[in-house]
Amino acid sequence: MKRIDIVGKRYGRLLVLSDAGISASGKKRFLCRCDCGQEKSVLGVSLQRGATRSCGCLQREGIADFLKIGQKYGQLTVTREAPRAKNGEICYVCSCDCGRETIVCASRLRSGNTRSCGCLRRLFRRSHIHMIGEKHGRLTVLREVPNMQGMRSYLCLCECGQEKVVLEKALRSGDTRSCGCLQVEAIRQRATKHGATQAGCVTPEYRTWKCMWSRVRCTSGRTYKNYAERGITVCERWKSFEAFLADMGPKPSPKHSIDRVNNDGNYEPGNCRWATPSQQLCNRRMLDRNTSGVAGVSWHKQRQKWRAQIGGVPSGESDLGLFANIEDAARACSAAKAERDCSY
Repeated sequence: MKRIDIVGKRYGRLLVLSDAGISASGKKRFLCRCDCGQEKSVLGVSLQRGATRSCGCLQREGIADFLKIGQKYGQLTVTREAPRAKNGEICYVCSCDCGRETIVCASRLRSGNTRSCGCLRRLFRRSHIHMIGEKHGRLTVLREVPNMQGMRSYLCLCECGQEKVVLEKALRSGDTRSCGCLQVEAIRQRATKHGATQAGCVTPEYRTWKCMWSRVRCTSGRTYKNYAERGITVCERWKSFEAFLADMGPKPSPKHSIDRVNNDGNYEPGNCRWATPSQQLCNRRMLDRNTSGVAGVSWHKQRQKWRAQIGGVPSGESDLGLFANIEDAARACSAAKAERDCSY
């Protein structure tokens, strides 16, 4: 153990007089005299670190200096110093806002344990009667119930219909404002992005958005041939369902489905619409088995002429007739399509 020799040195108000032996923890102690005249045995390390600078008078004087005459603590105003308590603690005569005077220890004033002459407690005891029928957040106070945790408690009715026993201090401070439903709603709200899949119910628009992505991401089969193989994709903006719904709006009816105006174009704003089955039929691309190169025109083997047809006509007549050359058949199809589109 390193030897400490500090006899004759001064640390704060303490003057080291002599060695006082070894403490129970094996550390050196020294007998010191304070400037106030008291003698005290102190650890050498406490002196060197500055942890101990007096016999205790410095702390007592610090408390006395801190509580100045005229200073206010809660409803108490310090008026003058009173005789010390039996344990030697400094006390003060304080004037309460209610007009009474009381003697309070300095430590209780400084810690906030005493804030009045007792009138606050009496007022608090009377105030609980007026809580019946009061509303705190979503809770309405019904009646007082046996104490919880040694504190006054009340049975409260929440707006959702549930009853809950709540501590009085929790009601007054606002820490408890519901039976718990308020917290559940807040968590659900933070977890909700668009509300299209709440409680397991999927909206038609969300189902369409999911199917749209499923088509373009398919890597095999007929769906792949009709979409991904042809280069059909979904625009960057519609990666978000909220953006898709904002651009397309809600479905006009359950019969409507998403339709690309240009069959070779992508799923994007300006190229998509909600269409009826008839509109979808009118907007089909040319089939792979078409040999004429013109949608709606085919070769009639028996008549040896070009046959013109169109779908989705309100009258139900899709056959436009037979033509000697393909140009006349194509013009007939174009005219019929224009007339059909005007009807929508």
